[in-house]
Parts: sequence; C-alpha cells; structure tokens
Amino acid sequence: SISKYISHSSFPRSNRSALFSYAHFDYYRLIKLYESLIGKENIYVYLFEDFVQDNKGFISEFIKDHDFDIIIEDLDFISNNRSYSYLSYRLARFFNCFTREKTLFKYYILHIPYLYKYVREILSRISFSSLKPRNLLTKKIKREILSYYKLSNSNLSKEYGFKLRDLGYPI
Repeated sequence: SISKYISHSSFPRSNRSALFSYAHFDYYRLIKLYESLIGKENIYVYLFEDFVQDNKGFISEFIKDHDFDIIIEDLDFISNNRSYSYLSYRLARFFNCFTREKTLFKYYILHIPYLYKYVREILSRISFSSLKPRNLLTKKIKREILSYYKLSNSNLSKEYGFKLRDLGYPI
C-alpha cells in the first residue's frame, strides 16, 4: 500500500531498499552536501518545473550557459515515462498477487512465472488517463510530506531565489 511504502519503520536504511525516503528528496540537504564536497562555485541548481514548462528553451539556455557543443535539433524531447492509469494501477495490484517478485512487504497467492514482466508491459499501454499521485495519498500522509519539506523549501527559496511558493510548494 502507499502508506506502507511511505510511512515504513521496519527498514532504517530506506535508501537501500525499495521504499520511500524523505531524506532522499530533501534537495536543500543534498545541495549542501555537494557544496561541502566540491565547493559552491561548482554547483548549479535548476528547477525541474522550468524544464517542464519549456524543455527546449530550458535546454537551449543550459547548453549556452555551460558552453556545451550540442546541437539542440539533434535532441529528442519525446517523453517516454508514462504513468499508469487508475485502471492499470488497480489491475497491477490484482496481478501482483500472482507473482513472487523480490519486493519488500510482498504478498502473493500463487507465483506464475513471467507474469510480472508481461503484465507490466500490457498495463503500461493502457492509458485512459494518468494516475495522479496526489489521489493516492491520504490527508495524513499529505500533511507529513508538506511538514517535512517546509523548512527545506524555505531555505531553497531564500538561498537560491526560487519562487517555490508560486509553484505550490509549502514554505
């Protein structure tokens, strides 16, 4: 379940297992670590949202800013990472009961060899509408997430001038 994935306590080194880690997405902490290792002058920080809003414009500026010898027309900007639809998600949860993949908290009734591989391929092609991750989160988990990243987001906004509040991030 989503709550087991996010709010687990059984595995203290969650970055070493297939579970969610709040610290892994604490970008302020990560940036500070990089700065301590290689110096602030060697770190460049960008917002993914800027890339999503205008990927070609973003990459053009990035190439120019870093003096890369890249021809932007040769780049492929087609997105290949599609989300499951709600139907695909529900079907995946059902079919997971019939495969013994090496996953933490795994429950299965019967193992059918190769089922996982084939079902994953088929379900990735069912795309009535993308699954919105926010719809899977309970109010409690949403509050935990917002609370955890609030200080980090505030520090990122102050130190790097990012307008995270305008993008809906808690500050």
